[in-house]
Amino acid sequence: MNGLISLVGMAVVLIILRDVFHTLWHPTRHGGLSRIVMTVL
Repeated sequence: MNGLISLVGMAVVLIILRDVFHTLWHPTRHGGLSRIVMTVL
């Protein structure tokens, strides 16, 4: 169970880092992750 939680945590961190670097290198008004989050909310 701890391994699954660790994998989910690593996946979340990698997704966030990918969005940060994508926003830094390809600046637009919004990052890709923020669009998805706002659509879900």
